Amino acid sequence: MASSKDTNGVNGEGGQMGEEDLAKVWKDLMKGEKTANILESNLTSLEKKIDDLLASFEEQEKNLVTESTGTDGSEMREGKGKVGDEGGLDGTEKEGEVGGENDGKEK
Repeated sequence: MASSKDTNGVNGEGGQMGEEDLAKVWKDLMKGEKTANILESNLTSLEKKIDDLLASFEEQEKNLVTESTGTDGSEMREGKGKVGDEGGLDGTEKEGEVGGENDGKEK
């Protein structure tokens, strides 16, 4: 025996939804659209703020590298910088440094 309700969820006699039901669905749909637009606007604003912060941090990092090395840092990022220029950090001690052949004593 068939159910009094069809598979589409409309009223038990197989008729269409009433205008009142359609109005409620339409109202809910519009409310959802409005909420989605507000959320999208907020997200766009947050993305811009994050991009601005990231650019600011990158600029600060570039300035710090420039101040400390006297270059823009691109040589270090590309692996062209000499790590040992400031104290033998590349495994080679400069003459007269502690740990060298003369154990820190001047010649």
